Amino acid sequence: MRLAADEVQARGMYRLRQIARKRAVAEELQSEKQHEESLVLMFAAERGCDFTSLHPEVALALARATRDALLFENRAARLRVQECEFHLQTLKDAADAAHARFADASDQVGSILNAFDREQIQVDLSIQRLRPSFHLQEMESSNLSNLDTVLEASTSDVDYTGSILNG
Repeated sequence: MRLAADEVQARGMYRLRQIARKRAVAEELQSEKQHEESLVLMFAAERGCDFTSLHPEVALALARATRDALLFENRAARLRVQECEFHLQTLKDAADAAHARFADASDQVGSILNAFDREQIQVDLSIQRLRPSFHLQEMESSNLSNLDTVLEASTSDVDYTGSILNG
């Protein structure tokens, strides 16, 4: 199961990189066409042309360069949207995979506790609240001491089997 999820994630990242490369090419072509547009405008300005009455060939060159720049701007924008949408889906998939791993781990904790119960092995369940001292020191040193409070609040709704209480 985990290997299949890894393969899906790798395929998704590959596709995301493909879209990013296409977007980068479109942006590069957009820049190239904008440069061409600038060159045509500079050519006209150097010859003292009035931009409202350009020579027909210059007007056509300017119109084509502007059209092409806008074409690639549009392509780049659409690819940016596609890239963002795909990235969002990749993040949602990662969240789903994390939730599935949490559910598996919760089932595993429940199975262990059931086995302890069957074998009549006594377990002090308060030990789950213990944290290594280095962890607390690390949190205090990184100015994240309130994280423990947040974690404590978020895990207080989980019973020893990992099931969510009250909901």
